[in-house]
Amino acid sequence: MYLSDHVPKSAREQQRLDKLFTGLPLPDRRPDILNFRNSLAKLMTFRPHDMEKRTWMRIILTARYGWKGEQLETETTAALMAYNYRKANRAKNRPEFIAHIKPINQAIKAEKARRALDAEGLPIGDVRYIN
Repeated sequence: MYLSDHVPKSAREQQRLDKLFTGLPLPDRRPDILNFRNSLAKLMTFRPHDMEKRTWMRIILTARYGWKGEQLETETTAALMAYNYRKANRAKNRPEFIAHIKPINQAIKAEKARRALDAEGLPIGDVRYIN
């Protein structure tokens, strides 16, 4: 008889995750890893400083998908290659942002400041008050 014959599937899953995460430093990253809204790149930022990237990626993929053996190795290699060669996020330095959106944002700020000054009124002694 196997011990897991009478254990519900959810309890077996919890035992599997407990084994997988033993020995990892706090804080417990299980909820973060199991939340599919978090990307692999974000999860890699949670990697303990003394752990290799490949080991951490294996833990993530095993916890999320339950992969083992050859499939785990293949998927880990593919995920690490995608992570290492991902495009950098340079949204603020894009030419279209600098040429089009940045001047619009500056004009909006200037207009808000002008409206706030008009609502307050000019202080006495201001050069614009005389003209």
